[in-house]
Amino acid sequence: MQMSTKCKIEIESLEILNKCSNIPFPVIGNLKPEAETEIELRKRLTFRYFDLRKTESQRILDLRANVVKKIRRSLEDELGFIEVETPTLAAHTPGGAAEFIVPTQMHGQVYSLPQSPQIYKQLLMIGQLDRYYQIARCYRDESIRGDRQPEFTQVDLELSFVSQDQVISLLEKIIIDSWSETLVCFL
Repeated sequence: MQMSTKCKIEIESLEILNKCSNIPFPVIGNLKPEAETEIELRKRLTFRYFDLRKTESQRILDLRANVVKKIRRSLEDELGFIEVETPTLAAHTPGGAAEFIVPTQMHGQVYSLPQSPQIYKQLLMIGQLDRYYQIARCYRDESIRGDRQPEFTQVDLELSFVSQDQVISLLEKIIIDSWSETLVCFL
């Protein structure tokens, strides 16, 4: 759904309730690329609610929503997968990437946020759910760098009794189905 930023309002009266200091950067319309790069990323993230008003930011959110919708459609309607949401609070399991620990009100008990839905996914396979997927939120308590973020979303899927070639073909189909039209519309 595209929101329109063009409308006509006829004002009969106006009362200023509270004056606002200048916003930290322009949000109306599209800035030229060179002006966009001048706005520091830190400032854009600090004032994310203003940044989201920009056309480009809204286009990126719309792109993501469309890709996820097409991934779901491809997996469910064409490939026979079922989406299952696995728990986001889990027992603390040491090993692998560092986990975010979540304290509880129960003395001595803690949970952790999942690094991936791996354990639950394996339980689903044992339960004979042979085509599972989810758009999973994952968390890793590690240093932030360009290729590593503490919180991210991944398409997590599992299927039983297939060859490597079948998995590759399936992934190619998902990518083509979810990106081909979307990229053309976005560009």
